[in-house]
Amino acid sequence: MTNDLAIPTQPPANVPTSPHTPRISSPSASASGVAADDHNEHLLFPQGEVIEAIRNYVSSYFQLGFLHKAIFIERYRQDPSSVWVFLLLAICSVAAPFTPCLVERHGGKQRAKEVFLNRADNLYGSEMLKPTLERAQAFLLLGVAEWGRGDGPKAWMLIGTAVRMAGFLGLHREAAYQLPPNPTPEDIIESDVARRTFWAIACHENLLSGQSRPIQMPLAEIDAMLPCEESDFNFGIQPTSRASLSGTLARVPGSQHADGSRSLFSSL
Repeated sequence: MTNDLAIPTQPPANVPTSPHTPRISSPSASASGVAADDHNEHLLFPQGEVIEAIRNYVSSYFQLGFLHKAIFIERYRQDPSSVWVFLLLAICSVAAPFTPCLVERHGGKQRAKEVFLNRADNLYGSEMLKPTLERAQAFLLLGVAEWGRGDGPKAWMLIGTAVRMAGFLGLHREAAYQLPPNPTPEDIIESDVARRTFWAIACHENLLSGQSRPIQMPLAEIDAMLPCEESDFNFGIQPTSRASLSGTLARVPGSQHADGSRSLFSSL
């Protein structure tokens, strides 16, 4: 069995949401949300295959590493209905070509990817008008998958949806990541999941932008600091300092923010 990253002491099946951090909507938060319940289970495959895809996604796409591997897998393993089917389809769409059981099931890498992308296509209309962190993550991953199969315009539109959701949620503002006094490891991890999601979205928007694809969220409008180091993220340790990205408001002279150790995300 694959050895997942360490889980902080006594992690819950569902990571709690601090009132001071961006909310990760649970399936019960919206009756119209598409959770992995009995009604939608036909969109996925056996849980073990989905978990293998999640592991491969986390291991193969460090530049999209906004999920906490151990907590996310344990959350899905214990309660599949706690994770949006739309997000799971997005994860599988990027990981399917590198997941042997899915490649075998569908008779090829490209076919495996297309199965999940096609199923996600059917949910766009119900998902794109309800901004949540998980939906922003899903639209980013789907955009990356479409870019990988050569559909640039569709990738641009999907990642643009993720950008707008991130803006609606205020993820470009450092205030969105304020932690309560004496935060728990779960508080710290959840806050950095949101922070990592934002920077993954911002990085990929920048990569896809060009003369005919103007950037929607320029650096000059961002004051969010960069994510913490991997070891701090894995164990829910609050960093003593953070890095900031040149060109953002976080580097304005006189700011109270100070550069800390360089974040992995600063190299993207």
